[in-house]
Amino acid sequence: MKKRGGIFLIFFLLSRFLSAQSNQPDHTITTIDSEEIINSVSIRNDYIFSLMNNWDRITADGYNWQVSANGLSSFQQQNWLVYVDGQRMDINFLNSKNINNLPVLISHIDSVEVISSPKIINGEYSSDGMLHIHSTKPKSGFSLHTRVATGNPTGDPGPYLFTETETENVEEDGPEISLSVEYGSDELFGRVLLFTETFAATDAAIMTRTVNIPYDSLKIRRFMPSLQLGTNALNGTHNLFVGYSTSEEQFFYPEKHESNNLFYIPEAVTDYSAHSIFKHAGLSGFFNMPESIELHYQLKASGNQVYNPNSSDSNYIDQRSNNYLANAELVFNGIKIGSGFEHTLLTANYSPVETGIDLFKLYGDLNLKAGGLFDFGFNVFFVSGNSDAGIKTSLLSRWKPENNFIASLNIAYVERIPNEESGIWFYINNGYDLLSILNVDYSIDGEINKSKKITADLNLSYNFSAQYEFSAGIIYRNFITNALEFVTAEYLPDEPGFNTSTVLNTNSSGEVAGVSINFKNIISRTMYHEIFYRYQTAISGDDFFRNEWETIPDHKLIYKFSFEPFQSFSIWTKLTFLSSAYWNGFTDLAELSDGFYNEEIKPSLVFDLAFRKSLWENRLRFGLLFRNVLNNEVRYHPVGPNFPLSVYIQAELAFSSFYEI
Repeated sequence: MKKRGGIFLIFFLLSRFLSAQSNQPDHTITTIDSEEIINSVSIRNDYIFSLMNNWDRITADGYNWQVSANGLSSFQQQNWLVYVDGQRMDINFLNSKNINNLPVLISHIDSVEVISSPKIINGEYSSDGMLHIHSTKPKSGFSLHTRVATGNPTGDPGPYLFTETETENVEEDGPEISLSVEYGSDELFGRVLLFTETFAATDAAIMTRTVNIPYDSLKIRRFMPSLQLGTNALNGTHNLFVGYSTSEEQFFYPEKHESNNLFYIPEAVTDYSAHSIFKHAGLSGFFNMPESIELHYQLKASGNQVYNPNSSDSNYIDQRSNNYLANAELVFNGIKIGSGFEHTLLTANYSPVETGIDLFKLYGDLNLKAGGLFDFGFNVFFVSGNSDAGIKTSLLSRWKPENNFIASLNIAYVERIPNEESGIWFYINNGYDLLSILNVDYSIDGEINKSKKITADLNLSYNFSAQYEFSAGIIYRNFITNALEFVTAEYLPDEPGFNTSTVLNTNSSGEVAGVSINFKNIISRTMYHEIFYRYQTAISGDDFFRNEWETIPDHKLIYKFSFEPFQSFSIWTKLTFLSSAYWNGFTDLAELSDGFYNEEIKPSLVFDLAFRKSLWENRLRFGLLFRNVLNNEVRYHPVGPNFPLSVYIQAELAFSSFYEI
């Protein structure tokens, strides 16, 4: 500890000596603003992923999404972070991180910061990417907001295709209904939000692999109340967020039926139907102190629970995790020094013991400006706990020879200790053998140790004028040690289902490289279009590594067009092309399923079209979204659903400031 204390003493002395030259560098953060969220008629939180250029996504059911953030990890490690108004949201279980479980309404999102390179943000290190959701602030006075959204895929057979009362197209995606009461002033704001959303996981591909789950258990209904309070007081800003999200049956549901989350278990190529509960209570903010010093803090407690309501099942699971976190940091003269502590308590019905995991964090961030051309940033992040320790460090530099050109380079070395993980192997490593409870045949090759990787991000941006913006990027990822699983799955058409076995290679390695370009043309104040292209591939690695990265398309092309001729009306379009992907573990899947499933994800071309109209001085708002207008085959996972032409409509009524202060 003396050595670490000396490092941060050096940071402090440097800040006092170079305070006149200190400056915060321009971090490579992409922002999705509320205008694009509104104009694209985003229905649920997961629609945010479709607006992110350099993140990839897959889904086995259309509701739970897994992502790969700019090549920082494969789909297997879902260690990317989610923040809401400065507070970390731990919506993690079974390697699932479903942002639809957040008690945050999509129409209350002001912006989303997308961090796609390693750096220190909000007291954490974004080694696998980060999303920071900023909510809208209520307008002055009291107001009332209601919203309803619903939709349906065209030509979808509906759940009753698989029953004696066979009919067509009887399901819906939604409705999603919300009600919020809000208050705003210069010193205080508050919001009480109640909303529920519905999703029917009854695509034919899902129903075929879930024949043991009754179809009326495949309709997910989540109820999510939350409270937000904020104040500008005590010489700073402070935010309280309390939220609850559950799939349990609620008294106000119009009919009695099961309401379960589906957890797709890739190690078994099957789904586990269970209730899921997420709860969060947090306080965050900062104090302004003398000599331009800011004290930032975060306190939070959160919990996750997953349990099968049918306790008579042989694989009944009641798994819980509770996390408690405290973090504080000083920010002054381009210097950031912070520390944090978190405690996680794991419990399960099939284990007689409780497991407590402690993590201690200590970090520093130094930013300097050398002359008028260069900015430099250096940070170091230590984490230790349970007799293990790791270090993460980044070197950032920015060169700005002229006002319209910027070149930035971010180089990072990252170590993650096992107890920083959150997936299924994290539970197994701590004595909770979920796979055996789920009757999954598996083996572990080696010992699960900390992972190590080196990353490099080079970004260039040039603004030809106020109308033309161009940027290009190069990424390099060297996964020195990485734990990767390989699932061998044989389709059994007579059961149906899969015969699977899983091997975890704890010492996999390989390299990934990619290049991207982005061009945006602001044609006028009301119109713009944008094109993005990315090529990314594994350039070396063992079989485990190469097989895993083949699940991510090498080529990605996106074209966006937005036209807003009036403040009350807009047209938004997006065209997306993805090259093929391949899942090596599915042996002869297409042949054994007679083409119903396929181990190769074919190239796809998706055209989305959205219209947005507001009336009554923006109190009444309508949105109409057509997804996959061309009705092409669109899949993201070999056993996942197809996404045919779908139509969604949303309406929102806002009685804003019916009492103004």
